[in-house]
Amino acid sequence: MLVLSSCGGIRYQIGESSDAFFKQNHSHSFDMVKSSNEWAVYKWINNWSYTDPPYFFYFRDGALYQVDRGERAPDVIIENR
Repeated sequence: MLVLSSCGGIRYQIGESSDAFFKQNHSHSFDMVKSSNEWAVYKWINNWSYTDPPYFFYFRDGALYQVDRGERAPDVIIENR
């Protein structure tokens, strides 16, 4: 299991429940971006650094499965040497 802890004080672990995530990070405010019965996306902006892009937390069936900055990472990176 992949364990990550970053985002200027946000603590998270891929696969943890949304209840555990929000309980652990209760001192931060999250804005719901979109949701349905199976998934939800929340946005968090670091108030200490206004120049950093926001973080997005993706939950599917009540479990955290992805964290990013709202930009899709490339599947392949080609280095021209």
